[in-house]
Amino acid sequence: MKIKGYTLGTGTPLICIPVTEVEQNKIYQAAENATAQKADALEWRMDWFAGADDWKQVEETLNGLSEICRNVILLCTFRSKP
Repeated sequence: MKIKGYTLGTGTPLICIPVTEVEQNKIYQAAENATAQKADALEWRMDWFAGADDWKQVEETLNGLSEICRNVILLCTFRSKP
């Protein structure tokens, strides 16, 4: 599978940085830092986001992350709490 110029499952392993910030501006900062550090992928842990229960906030944050991660694979995960 090819995503943004990367072929998954072959070659050198990719570096994925998780983002576990609570506030939108901190999420954006963490994403910008990850892309500046040349991460191959970014995982947004949506379950940490304070606005995770408000679809408008999630959509807005995801749109912002999509802009920041134009050249980076963006994974969005929501892990349930035990």
